[in-house]
Amino acid sequence: MGESSLVTSPSRLRFKKARMCALDLEPDREDRGMHRRRWTSFAGKFVRIFFVGVLISGLSAEVSEIKWRVGVPQDWTGHHMKFSRTALRQRPEVASREPRAAFQLYREARAAQMRVAPTPPRASLVSAAVNGDWTVALGAGHVQFGQYPAKWTDNPFAPVTLANCTSDYVVFGLNVVGSATQANLIALNHLYSDPIASALCGTSPTFLFSYNVSTSAGGVVQTSPVISLDGKKIAFIESDPTGGASRTILHVLNVPTSQQGGNPSGVGSPVVPGPGAMTTLIISNTTTDTRSSPWVDYISDTLYVGSNNGRVYKVTGVFKGTPTLAGAPWPKLIAANQRLTSPVFDDVTNKLFVGANDARVYSVSADDFSTALTVLQVGTTTALNPGILDAPIVDSTAGTLLAISSNDSTILNSAVVVQANTSSLTEIKRLSLGLGSTGGTAVDLYAGDFDNNYFTDPATGHLLLCGTAPATRIPTLYNVSFNASAQMTSIAQSSAVSSNLAARCGPITEFYNANIGGGTDFFFFGVTRNCSVGTGVANGCVMSQRTAGGVTTMIAAPARTGTSGIIPDNDSTQPNASSIYFSNEGAAALSFKLTQQGLN
Repeated sequence: MGESSLVTSPSRLRFKKARMCALDLEPDREDRGMHRRRWTSFAGKFVRIFFVGVLISGLSAEVSEIKWRVGVPQDWTGHHMKFSRTALRQRPEVASREPRAAFQLYREARAAQMRVAPTPPRASLVSAAVNGDWTVALGAGHVQFGQYPAKWTDNPFAPVTLANCTSDYVVFGLNVVGSATQANLIALNHLYSDPIASALCGTSPTFLFSYNVSTSAGGVVQTSPVISLDGKKIAFIESDPTGGASRTILHVLNVPTSQQGGNPSGVGSPVVPGPGAMTTLIISNTTTDTRSSPWVDYISDTLYVGSNNGRVYKVTGVFKGTPTLAGAPWPKLIAANQRLTSPVFDDVTNKLFVGANDARVYSVSADDFSTALTVLQVGTTTALNPGILDAPIVDSTAGTLLAISSNDSTILNSAVVVQANTSSLTEIKRLSLGLGSTGGTAVDLYAGDFDNNYFTDPATGHLLLCGTAPATRIPTLYNVSFNASAQMTSIAQSSAVSSNLAARCGPITEFYNANIGGGTDFFFFGVTRNCSVGTGVANGCVMSQRTAGGVTTMIAAPARTGTSGIIPDNDSTQPNASSIYFSNEGAAALSFKLTQQGLN
């Protein structure tokens, strides 16, 4: 279908609006600065192709003709920035500025076309998931609880082929000091492999690199890495929490084109990145960062990261230039000496949203001239463990955010999920998540995720969260309902996921796979002990809940002391190419790749 036929269609006005956003480069937003008005060549090409195929075709067969121009980084940020498909079609300028929105819309459009016959499950699902995929030993370190690995996929919208064995990789940052015998940043490729069955990429993954990236005496990687849009660079934070030497250091690593270290002993035989392989920028010489992962605004090539001193730092030129700390008014003081969560940048409001250990969520302008703060009280500041541990979840198109505390400031004896307006942080609604820390024992709670229905029509969708039972600390799932405006309306207690009062859930990750069961909505998360389903999981598990045809089922596979955050990748029909990636949290630390199908 050519452009001329589109212009004469009934969708002409919508097309012209989308095209203006793609080509005229936001003439009404000049106050953002020239850096947000200038596009890279790939961004301009991508947006023009995207909107011709998606907006005008109404998510129809035209999508299959679109050629994806860049790969896709899948990291922690995709779990905290959400976009409604309906709202994106009404506001195409959002996707034209934010690759995460464009990727979500494209994935949903593609999934709508791929209604295929159910894929037969592999035999002995739990044993296949544990033994039929792979694990790689991590030595003395693992991905910190509540943090994520990151995955690069060269083209998630084309069939997985042999070329993906070397192009696709997953990177793990480890919470251990690097040494001559211990890596603390590793990446694996040949991911679509299987040690006991014939697989596209052979019988095991390969180390793309195994690096000791500690540049400070006590330097560890405690937060989640992020990947550039072209997959050639990785940004991550090194934190040194040791005494007066506390430091926060940003590294930007050039991904090597050939294997670096890790052979044959993996993390036990690392190398130090060679000259020119890694750019280093000291964020602070007086504080460390134990909770805040970096957020990258790809269009402006800007990185934001919080720290334990309650400040948010801004770095320009992160992937395309020379990483440089922004000057005054940066770093912006959010909450003095409070540990901050990862910041979430919303292009619609031009604000950063960040949680703090003082039980509040804050918003601050990303502009260079404003330091004004807006505050949302979520937990009881002086109570037991009320802090916001996980970054807020922002629905950019609905103009809402969600935050969780284990000790509510309003509902008596309750953990809480609070929804607020992103423009003003005015509270919309708060709902109980069970007893939480009000029972006298600290309970850490992390973010949940939306089901696939939410993105088409919020009134038919839900948010899955893990809180506690109403009268005990047993970890328990809850389903939050919404109205058509994506505002919370009610909450329903679902199932317990452990029989142990000391058990805890990790963050929840949703992934809709159109190629399994004619379309299956998966939720993946870790539980630290005594999982309520599965076998051999007394010491912890990775758990999968799936919803298909109105029926919800759950199964688990062993993962000692629970898991890190979980990253899914593809919806491929190629065996071993639709997977999840994480590390366990036990002393015998492992990185895992398990097939989505193997856990359903």
